[in-house]
Amino acid sequence: MPMNRVFRPLVLAALVALVAPSARAQLSPNSVAVRAENTLGITRTDETIGVPWATVVAQMPAAAAGELRVRDAVTGRELVSQVVDDDGDGTPDELLFQSTFLPNETRAFAIERGAPSAAYARPRVYAKHTEDRDDIAWESDRIAYRIYGQGLWKIEPLKSSGVDVWVKRTRDPIIDKWYAKGHDSYHRDTGEGADFFDVGPTLGAGGTAMWRNGT
Repeated sequence: MPMNRVFRPLVLAALVALVAPSARAQLSPNSVAVRAENTLGITRTDETIGVPWATVVAQMPAAAAGELRVRDAVTGRELVSQVVDDDGDGTPDELLFQSTFLPNETRAFAIERGAPSAAYARPRVYAKHTEDRDDIAWESDRIAYRIYGQGLWKIEPLKSSGVDVWVKRTRDPIIDKWYAKGHDSYHRDTGEGADFFDVGPTLGAGGTAMWRNGT
């Protein structure tokens, strides 16, 4: 059955993914096979694949959120996966997992019973609100940002919601660690990156402001 939502970062039609009951003979009785094909001539790193929950349950009636994991059918390596409720009605809608595809590559996966391993749930995004500054900072495993809050206006001569950029040289979360260092410390690179961007009273890397009567 074609998946209704696949490889979000690129055109949906560029990937073909099928639940393949015929392949189940090669797997354990508690597994469901999924085949995904990258029809583009480019490498696609950490792409997200969504299998409709109704499709999972049709092949595995006893399936339950939090009790499924996904493996690469060739290597056996467990992949990052998560059951999600897209519309917030309390009912699962999709099983998501991630994998990397070479140009025009077809890969096979196995959905099986069993809780996902904690080792494969390493956070890759994070967000934090700080009360004193009223800042909001957020990061991926590659870069971090901070938007100035009004609390900071009491500390520094600022009147803007400037967006700051924190450049990372690590894939680990750094926001909590850098805030703990103190303002002066995270402007110096000690091996993980630093805040090199001087926002000052500007809007920084894409803040918002009202334009009225020419000012």
